[in-house]
Amino acid sequence: MGKISHFTDHYIFGPKDLARLVGIIKNFFGKGEYPAFTVYDEKTGHYKTKLHPLMKILIPLEGLALFLITVSGIVLYKLDWSLFGLPVAQWIISISGMIAPTFGMTPVGFLRVLHLLMTYWFIFELVVHVGILEFDPRVWKYYKAIFWSGKEDLSDRHFVEVERHNPNHLPDRELWRDPSDKPSEVKE
Repeated sequence: MGKISHFTDHYIFGPKDLARLVGIIKNFFGKGEYPAFTVYDEKTGHYKTKLHPLMKILIPLEGLALFLITVSGIVLYKLDWSLFGLPVAQWIISISGMIAPTFGMTPVGFLRVLHLLMTYWFIFELVVHVGILEFDPRVWKYYKAIFWSGKEDLSDRHFVEVERHNPNHLPDRELWRDPSDKPSEVKE
């Protein structure tokens, strides 16, 4: 049960993510502070969440698009493609044959359109994912953590919230309004 709750808390968009997303939108219009999307529990030593709320929406959609591109691409590659003697392409054509008449299309024509639309969606969403969400210079520390050091700096309070159980460990979020400010009360 712990792995399921871990997966849903970390990768599935939920009520807490909706609250963060509303805070982000309010911040965009100057009506509030940008909420942290990395939440670290000091007592357990684990993250409660590490993803931007929009990422929890975009990543499953990216995965779905890649899956549909792959499935439709099998048929577009070879109409009688099989794996270990199983007629995979024919199964895909049969399934699309149930959906295609709704749109007045042949099964293969439907798969072509699906393949093209999902490819365009994936490219558009990748641009949104990388271009809008990741090119914020304040997020570059995550690139450093991913590609260079392997560790995230939890002292930067712009995107990070630490649930403290030891009051002398890390300062409250309110102490650092600007990432360049250094609190005098930090004990290491």
